[in-house]
Amino acid sequence: MTVDDLRKVARFAQIDVPEDQLAPLLEQLAPALAYMAGLPDLDPVTVTREVPCNVFHEDVPGGHLSQQALLQNAPQQEAGCILVPRVLE
Repeated sequence: MTVDDLRKVARFAQIDVPEDQLAPLLEQLAPALAYMAGLPDLDPVTVTREVPCNVFHEDVPGGHLSQQALLQNAPQQEAGCILVPRVLE
């Protein structure tokens, strides 16, 4: 990847990268780009991943806050409910 390529990618991603930061950024990205360039050479059949244990567990109800305790942390409340900003009009 060249500085011109990085400039194009930054423009495409709508990221403002100052001109004097392009070369240092390219140096920082070089190891990641080199690693990704080698990924197509991997044989997915021979690549193994160790799974340490079963990550699934039973859902067990735990402690909970009372409504009053929960509302104490709410920035705004009304009639026993937490008020949140409207996201749909």
